Amino acid sequence: MTYYPDLSACAYFGHETTDKLVAVGWLDEAHAYTQASVNEPFLDKLFDLLAEPWAPVALLGCHDCPWCGADDNARYNGRLAAVGALNLFVPGEGSLYVMPSLAAHYILAHSYTPPAQFQQAVLRCPPMRSPDYFEAIAANAPQKYAEKVRKRYLSEP
Repeated sequence: MTYYPDLSACAYFGHETTDKLVAVGWLDEAHAYTQASVNEPFLDKLFDLLAEPWAPVALLGCHDCPWCGADDNARYNGRLAAVGALNLFVPGEGSLYVMPSLAAHYILAHSYTPPAQFQQAVLRCPPMRSPDYFEAIAANAPQKYAEKVRKRYLSEP
């Protein structure tokens, strides 16, 4: 998987989106990462959002964990998150955090701790695919994603 330091610009989806996409959880075995436990409310909300995450683009391919080779679903409190092929977009303040679903595995199995501002954004995030979620995405996304969301999900011109 492509490595991006936490809270750096994420060019994975094209250079024209880097001004509004902020990387979280794009880890690899060559770089150290912050380790600590995370609280249950964050994990509950994270797994709610990962149940069926919205994605502005479909990408092919799947990534395995660089430390243990896991390529299965992450499980938390009876909920599953498909890992390795999906990405989670969380509205921030003037940008979108983008986290690969594999980061859910990193949190549970390897004690990865996402940045506090991302955890707060997850806790504030409206329910996935709700009108409030799409309004928050449109307000904080790169222009091409915002236009797509307005047209498809918010019925705006």
